[in-house]
Amino acid sequence: MFTNLIRGNEDLQKYTGPLLFENLLGGLPIFKDSYLNDSSKRSDCTPAGVVLKSICMLQALGKTSFHDIEELNINTIFTAVIGRTISEETTRQRLNSIALNDSVLKDIDNAVVQLLKKAA
Repeated sequence: MFTNLIRGNEDLQKYTGPLLFENLLGGLPIFKDSYLNDSSKRSDCTPAGVVLKSICMLQALGKTSFHDIEELNINTIFTAVIGRTISEETTRQRLNSIALNDSVLKDIDNAVVQLLKKAA
């Protein structure tokens, strides 16, 4: 009736969705580190593409709160895909600044069109 548990060295992940997300959507221009020419900003500034990718991953996992990003930061798959950890505050602040850019909605629409063309 009881199963013997053996302690191992494998890293079991609660969420594996970020890896699938990266394989399907990671190549889109809006998820690149260079999106919105962030290179002109401070070198320690989290790129817009990273913020957008992390928010989309949260949404794909059914998470809607900025606070949930902290839970994903302990997921090695998530941090490998994102390339760093990202704080709740940084996510919120950067997303607010990204939203002020007039071209973002058009870029998102273009990304959706690219996805639909691939789905043929």
